[in-house]
Amino acid sequence: APRKDHGIRASAAPAPRLGPDEVTRLKIKLGKNQGVRPGDIVGAITGETGLVGRQIGAIEIHDAFSLVDVPHALAARVVEVMGRCQIKGHPVFIKVDKHKDKKKQ
Repeated sequence: APRKDHGIRASAAPAPRLGPDEVTRLKIKLGKNQGVRPGDIVGAITGETGLVGRQIGAIEIHDAFSLVDVPHALAARVVEVMGRCQIKGHPVFIKVDKHKDKKKQ
């Protein structure tokens, strides 16, 4: 029998995505080179900060770093808490990504 999904997955009713002006992009110095996947970042942030998955926006995994969007109001807390954590055994170096504003017109 097919497994019933009891609304735990966001796919049933996705939360409205935050607009680009409502999020802060954070840069984490871990990426593909460390075997990091989006789920690792979501799991670490939700597990350590109490955010829920739908509060986390776009995630980009590059070779040496990753980018993750979080709500403005929670960004400072995410940076503070995650800076004391590890992902896949690696210490987390995390900061606000200053390059985001170049995309604005």
